[in-house]
Amino acid sequence: MRRKVLNYNVIFQKEVEGGYSVWVPLLPGCASQGE
Repeated sequence: MRRKVLNYNVIFQKEVEGGYSVWVPLLPGCASQGE
């Protein structure tokens, strides 16, 4: 099996209410949030 390393920019944003939002601009729909 061949492997390929991919690098993406990931944006971490601290939320006012607490926790973080995270998303990858080059991957639409790839987002998450948590404490």
